[in-house]
Amino acid sequence: MDEHFIYTAYQYIMDKTKGAKQLFILTHNISFIRLLNKGFTKEEESCEFYIMNNLKNQQDERYTKIEVLTKKQRNEFSLYFTLFKKVYESMENEDANMDISLANTCRQLLESFYAFKVPNPNKQQLELKMIDCGNGTMIRRFINTESHLAINPVEANNTSQEIRKDIVKLILEHIEKADSEHYNGMIKMIENKQNDQ
Repeated sequence: MDEHFIYTAYQYIMDKTKGAKQLFILTHNISFIRLLNKGFTKEEESCEFYIMNNLKNQQDERYTKIEVLTKKQRNEFSLYFTLFKKVYESMENEDANMDISLANTCRQLLESFYAFKVPNPNKQQLELKMIDCGNGTMIRRFINTESHLAINPVEANNTSQEIRKDIVKLILEHIEKADSEHYNGMIKMIENKQNDQ
């Protein structure tokens, strides 16, 4: 959805649900979440926001974990920060590492990073940058097989937790090598957010 359509949908919901005692809105669009956060927290202090994470346990069974978003978490939402934080925290957090959307999050993070670093990036530029990092094949294989489940359902979501950690480490090292000032700034922001909670 483009920004205009997001705002139009938000305004329609706000107009049509005035006085509602209970309302459930499901979305994966972070820009939309930010609008909802601003709109509904003005209206109702009792408003709650939740996040659903799709995970896999050690027996390779999928499950969903629903968690309340704190006010600090709701206010930190920017797509890039959220992507970077999720990838970074997957290094230490077993639940985050087993999130079945981790490969897709890694892909979005790299695409967003290159959209900033290289004006008007296209897929070929992203692939060239991945090759430059020395472990591009491993990263591309992880991203392509697990972020697009239809490509190879046998291989998809089959990467072990340790290999996932290694790949995430390579991705973060690649970002750090490409722009250490940016990388260190992002880590500092994450640590500051953790200390504030």
